Amino acid sequence: MLINALESFGFLCQYGDAGPGYGYGGFHMMSPLGGGLFMILVLVSVLFLFSRLAHRPSCGQTESALDILKKRYAKGEITKEDFERMKQDLKD
Repeated sequence: MLINALESFGFLCQYGDAGPGYGYGGFHMMSPLGGGLFMILVLVSVLFLFSRLAHRPSCGQTESALDILKKRYAKGEITKEDFERMKQDLKD
Protein backbone atom coordinates (compact mmCIF):
# COMPACT_ATOMS: atom_id res chain seq x y z
CA MET A 1 0.00 0.00 0.00
CA LEU A 2 2.74 2.46 0.97
CA ILE A 3 4.79 1.43 -2.06
CA ASN A 4 1.86 2.11 -4.38
CA ALA A 5 1.23 5.50 -2.73
CA LEU A 6 4.88 6.49 -3.13
CA GLU A 7 4.90 5.32 -6.74
CA SER A 8 1.92 7.52 -7.53
CA PHE A 9 3.94 10.54 -6.41
CA GLY A 10 6.94 9.41 -8.45
CA PHE A 11 9.22 8.77 -5.49
CA LEU A 12 10.24 5.23 -6.33
CA CYS A 13 10.84 5.25 -10.02
CA GLN A 14 10.40 7.50 -12.96
CA TYR A 15 8.10 5.24 -14.97
CA GLY A 16 5.85 3.72 -12.31
CA ASP A 17 6.09 -0.06 -12.15
CA ALA A 18 9.52 -1.04 -13.38
CA GLY A 19 8.39 -4.51 -14.35
CA PRO A 20 9.59 -7.97 -13.42
CA GLY A 21 13.03 -8.37 -11.94
CA TYR A 22 13.16 -4.94 -10.34
CA GLY A 23 11.53 -5.73 -7.02
CA TYR A 24 8.07 -4.97 -5.74
CA GLY A 25 6.43 -1.98 -7.36
CA GLY A 26 9.55 -0.53 -8.93
CA PHE A 27 11.52 -0.32 -5.70
CA HIS A 28 14.97 -1.00 -7.12
CA MET A 29 18.51 0.29 -6.83
CA MET A 30 18.06 3.19 -9.23
CA SER A 31 15.26 4.78 -7.21
CA PRO A 32 16.00 7.58 -4.74
CA LEU A 33 14.64 5.53 -1.86
CA GLY A 34 16.41 2.38 -3.02
CA GLY A 35 20.02 2.47 -4.07
CA GLY A 36 20.55 6.20 -3.95
CA LEU A 37 19.83 6.54 -0.26
CA PHE A 38 21.62 3.29 0.48
CA MET A 39 24.76 4.40 -1.37
CA ILE A 40 24.79 7.73 0.45
CA LEU A 41 24.57 5.95 3.81
CA VAL A 42 27.37 3.57 2.84
CA LEU A 43 29.59 6.45 1.68
CA VAL A 44 29.01 8.44 4.87
CA SER A 45 29.76 5.36 6.98
CA VAL A 46 32.99 4.62 5.12
CA LEU A 47 34.17 8.22 5.40
CA PHE A 48 33.35 8.27 9.12
CA LEU A 49 35.26 5.05 9.77
CA PHE A 50 38.23 6.23 7.70
CA SER A 51 38.44 9.50 9.64
CA ARG A 52 38.28 7.63 12.96
CA LEU A 53 41.07 5.25 11.92
CA ALA A 54 43.23 8.05 10.55
CA HIS A 55 43.16 10.01 13.81
CA ARG A 56 43.77 7.26 16.32
CA PRO A 57 47.26 6.78 17.77
CA SER A 58 49.23 3.90 16.40
CA CYS A 59 49.52 0.90 18.69
CA GLY A 60 53.07 0.17 17.55
CA GLN A 61 54.54 3.45 18.77
CA THR A 62 56.42 3.15 22.05
CA GLU A 63 58.32 5.72 24.04
CA SER A 64 62.07 5.51 24.05
CA ALA A 65 63.88 4.99 27.32
CA LEU A 66 65.27 8.53 27.11
CA ASP A 67 61.74 9.96 26.71
CA ILE A 68 60.60 8.08 29.82
CA LEU A 69 63.66 9.30 31.71
CA LYS A 70 62.96 12.91 30.70
CA LYS A 71 59.36 12.61 31.90
CA ARG A 72 60.47 11.20 35.26
CA TYR A 73 62.92 14.08 35.69
CA ALA A 74 60.26 16.62 34.70
CA LYS A 75 57.83 15.16 37.27
CA GLY A 76 60.48 15.39 39.98
CA GLU A 77 60.70 11.64 40.52
CA ILE A 78 64.49 11.67 40.10
CA THR A 79 67.20 14.22 40.84
CA LYS A 80 69.43 15.90 38.27
CA GLU A 81 72.33 13.66 39.27
CA ASP A 82 70.19 10.55 38.84
CA PHE A 83 68.99 11.86 35.47
CA GLU A 84 72.53 12.48 34.21
CA ARG A 85 73.76 9.10 35.49
CA MET A 86 70.84 7.20 33.92
CA LYS A 87 71.20 9.17 30.69
CA GLN A 88 74.88 8.20 30.52
CA ASP A 89 73.96 4.55 31.20
CA LEU A 90 71.52 4.63 28.26
CA LYS A 91 74.20 5.96 25.91
CA ASP A 92 76.60 3.10 26.81
